[in-house]
Amino acid sequence: MNQTINPSLLCHPDTEALIPGKLYAQLYHGRKHPTDQLDDWGFDGPTFGPLTAIVSTYASTLRLHGETDDQEQWLTIRGEFVEWDGRFYSDWEAFVVPNPAED
Repeated sequence: MNQTINPSLLCHPDTEALIPGKLYAQLYHGRKHPTDQLDDWGFDGPTFGPLTAIVSTYASTLRLHGETDDQEQWLTIRGEFVEWDGRFYSDWEAFVVPNPAED
């Protein structure tokens, strides 16, 4: 499947704050090629969100749904990796940003 990047779901945590109470997804342990042997944990991937849902279909795709109808991002699962923008990630996480008032 050819991935089309939906920039409206890409977050830039270094320059913009994630919204408390909202759902996000983050890719981790990246490598340039699935056969790369890592001496460390690899690189962090993008953060997507805010999201309303994350859907997996036949363990071959992840569909990330944003808060509007035109915000959807598909990620391909290839074996043990999630592929994104020509790179491969062995871990991913879904998380809700904590609300500081509830801490």
